[in-house]
Parts: sequence; structure tokens; C-alpha cells
Amino acid sequence: MAKRLNVSRVPVREAFRSLAALGLADVTPNRGATVMGASSPADLLTVLHARARLEPWAMSIAAIRRTGDDLASIADQIRLGRAASRSGDVLGAIHAHAHLLEAFAQAVHDRAAEAALRPLYSLTGAIVTRTFRAVEVDGWDGHERVLDALRASDESRAAGLVTDHLEAMIAVVVSL
Repeated sequence: MAKRLNVSRVPVREAFRSLAALGLADVTPNRGATVMGASSPADLLTVLHARARLEPWAMSIAAIRRTGDDLASIADQIRLGRAASRSGDVLGAIHAHAHLLEAFAQAVHDRAAEAALRPLYSLTGAIVTRTFRAVEVDGWDGHERVLDALRASDESRAAGLVTDHLEAMIAVVVSL
């Protein structure tokens, strides 16, 4: 790839690492990297259904344990993601969404919950890629409502809003 692009291997390696962090590539040390093919709707639904079982519980915990820094980090990623979506910057929106999910996971402040969420979140880049045009700014509004519930320390509302958001995403994927 580096030869083909006439660049050193470092930027190519970093690009693949960035794609892997977004769930869009698979990097195997000393073996190479491959960009993930388009996931089937069934694969995407499996990830969303798993998140729909785990994430409401996790966000109810986050509503109690979150810190001011957690809330600021979540708000920053929503702002960045919304701006990227409005400008049509799909990669910027995927990047902001990946960081948003990481901020949500950190806000739980529970190692077991974070360990369960992160693998699901790493697979979410493919969902954002496939659903970007269908949800664009509306998805960020859903995240904003969850943030408001976390700010209010409202456990049940945070859980309910995450459920609503994921059910909306499931409906979008079903329609693909």
C-alpha cells in the first residue's frame, strides 16, 4: 500500500490503526491489516441488540457515577459529531461517535461494565457508516437527550433514552 501511494509505511500503518479504532479495519501485528467489508444487516442487528440489553443498565450506573469531566467529554464529542454530520464529514462523524461511546463507557466507572461495552462499541463504526445518511443529526439529538439525563442524575430516564435511541437505530438497520 505504501509503495502504491508513494508514501512511507508510517502514515499507512497509522491510517489502518485509526480505521481499526473505529471498527472499520482489522489489524494483526506482523501480519497486516484489512479494511472490513460491509457488515450484513444481520451482523449489525446482533451488535445493536446486544447493546440494547447492556447499555441501558450501564447508563443508569453512569447517571450516578459520572463526573463533571465525563459530562464535558460527552458534550464535546456530541458537538464535534453534530458539526461533522452537518458538514457531511462522514469520517469525522464516525470518529466523534467512537470517542463519544468511549466517553459513555468511561462515565460508568465500573471496570466490568466498561469491559463489556468496549467490544460492542468497537463494532459500531460499521453501523454508523451504514446509517449515516438516515440519521445524521437526529442521532446526535438522541445522544444529547441521554447527556441531559446523565446531567440530571436521572437513572431511569438515561436507561429509557438509550433504549429509545437503540430501538430507532435497529429500525433503521432493519430498513436497509
